[in-house]
Amino acid sequence: MTVVVKIGGARAVDPEGALADVASLVEDGEDVVLTHGGSTAVDETLADLGQEPTYVETPGGVVGRFTDEETMDVFKMVMPGKLNTDLVESLQNAGVDAVGLSGTDGKLLELSLIH
Repeated sequence: MTVVVKIGGARAVDPEGALADVASLVEDGEDVVLTHGGSTAVDETLADLGQEPTYVETPGGVVGRFTDEETMDVFKMVMPGKLNTDLVESLQNAGVDAVGLSGTDGKLLELSLIH
């Protein structure tokens, strides 16, 4: 069985505890897949670049990010570049033989448009 762990990307989330748990699971012989968020890091990078994120609200009150082409470029830079690399490095420092992949690596995730 594979254990899937999701670490959120909100400002208040400190991944160290989750990474220690992942290291413990791996040490116990579990197969672990770690996925992560990163919206706060994306917002911070947008601010550093002089851009402001745009949020939209549905009629039902659900708030989400509007992701234009420039924002998507920042996601592509931050998520696999900074965040994924930092998490892999932390896991390796904890003795886990970690590998970081993005959804586009090896076509792990593909967009399917339904017309």
